Amino acid sequence: MNRLGRLNVDDFLQVKDVPDVYAIGDCNDVPEIKLAYGAETQGKYVADNLKLKHEGKAMKPYNINSKYSASMWRNRSRGDEK
Repeated sequence: MNRLGRLNVDDFLQVKDVPDVYAIGDCNDVPEIKLAYGAETQGKYVADNLKLKHEGKAMKPYNINSKYSASMWRNRSRGDEK
């Protein structure tokens, strides 16, 4: 845990030093705005990665500018966020 009480995660949002445990949204230390939409997009990312892992394929690292978070910023720029 960091000094703010958030879980330290790796590039796959997996809690560091804890196999097969993932942290999404407000509880992780990813430097993103902590909104519900961020948790939703991170959840979709983790679900897609778990499917890849189950299929024996390589997981993809989380990228703040990925398809999962890009729509959040697009919606904010239109003023859709309340």
